[in-house]
Amino acid sequence: MKHIFTLLFCLTITSVAWSQQSITINSKSKMTGTYLLQNIKSLKIDTLNFVNGKATIKTKLTEVTPFAFARTNPQAFFLFFADPNKNTTIDIDGENIKLNNITGSPSTKKYLDFLNNQSILQTTAQALQKEYAKPDINKDSVGQVFSFINLQLNNIFKKFITDNKNSNMSSYMLYDVANRNRNIKPNELKELYDILGTEGKATHFGKLMSQQMVKSSAMELDNIAPDFTLKDRNGKTHSLKKLRGKYVLLDFWASWCGPCVKEIPNLKTAYAQYKDKGFEIMSVSIDRKPEQWKKALDKYKMAWIHVIDNEDPKQKVTQNLYYVPSIPRTVLLDKTGKVIGKDFRGNALEKKLEEIFK
Repeated sequence: MKHIFTLLFCLTITSVAWSQQSITINSKSKMTGTYLLQNIKSLKIDTLNFVNGKATIKTKLTEVTPFAFARTNPQAFFLFFADPNKNTTIDIDGENIKLNNITGSPSTKKYLDFLNNQSILQTTAQALQKEYAKPDINKDSVGQVFSFINLQLNNIFKKFITDNKNSNMSSYMLYDVANRNRNIKPNELKELYDILGTEGKATHFGKLMSQQMVKSSAMELDNIAPDFTLKDRNGKTHSLKKLRGKYVLLDFWASWCGPCVKEIPNLKTAYAQYKDKGFEIMSVSIDRKPEQWKKALDKYKMAWIHVIDNEDPKQKVTQNLYYVPSIPRTVLLDKTGKVIGKDFRGNALEKKLEEIFK
């Protein structure tokens, strides 16, 4: 499955301007390769230049902000947070991409304590997964223990969010969970969001969480899918609403997505069988390079409607109307535009259409 995700400091106010802060990274180990530092809030990436094992960048921040320190080859990264009005210094193991110590960031200290509290339970859960795979194991007993551990992990997570409910750190962690778990339900998302305090909801990632709930509900069963209009390869516009009266499969994909390409034969089978009975497919590409998308259309010869998402992030259907954390993602609509199914794989779509049209 292709995951769409991004890698994930602060400022003092004076009478007229924001002050700068610094992030300094020290490493006693050998540094080979390209090292990057990404501000996950702004998505700004700095290439780090280490001199005698030390690199420093200047930044301006308004709230606790997540950063990712990363090496490009071989790929590895870790997450830390920078606090407002403080210079942050971190000591790392540059060879193994590991954070050894950090000063100037109380938020990261809290975050690391949280990870330590979860680590023992996570180690136990990993061991149980191996046991569960054994043929002679009592799966019911192992499953009960595994469920208990998951409950404890969730309780630790919720307590951490509650204890830091007005911090952008907590709202980021909630937003990250929402983006990584494609099966999270809107009511579960709201339950997590409601843990945040008033200030937490007003943070950068708190606002994104609020938007996420709206997008998530767009794909919830029995809800009416939001209308949109996009262009095909010839510039012709296609509106979702104009397809009312047919059963419609919304297919979010990209030419570079292997699992998406793997599903094309299944879509072809379903379309050939039911297109004359009132079934249509609208495939929405998230390709950033239209030429690659057009080449894929020529190669795979898919006979249904194909449109490409807008280039402008503010206009993207997959960022503003629909929750698409990974692809392929499919949504089946009835004749009124109501969601009646989603995330079909293999022959699951064909079976669902058979129920509808039998």
